Amino acid sequence: MSRSQPAPRAALLARCSSEANVCSQVLALRQAAAGTYLVNEDDIYGDHIGGASAPSERPELARLMQHIEAGTKQYDVVLVTDRARIGRTPEAVQEVLDWFARRGVRVEFQQD
Repeated sequence: MSRSQPAPRAALLARCSSEANVCSQVLALRQAAAGTYLVNEDDIYGDHIGGASAPSERPELARLMQHIEAGTKQYDVVLVTDRARIGRTPEAVQEVLDWFARRGVRVEFQQD
């Protein structure tokens, strides 16, 4: 990356039923982003909610989507540890991935 190019801006998205696991996901995502993406403290979205909840029931995912939709935050990429952090069913995951894609935001999984 050249010095004239700013680092791409990333949001970190975590979801787990326990706060400790959300914190460990965020730590792993921070390490993955280091040196490649710009991530500020307010670019971290962590839901403390069980995996059976629909994406529409996740307040932090909703907040991230609202920021992007309203233009209050501009991200190049959303980093997520794995697909299960977005949803349990392939259909739910694909719906969220399509939403981000329509807005020009990539989603990168650290593991699949």
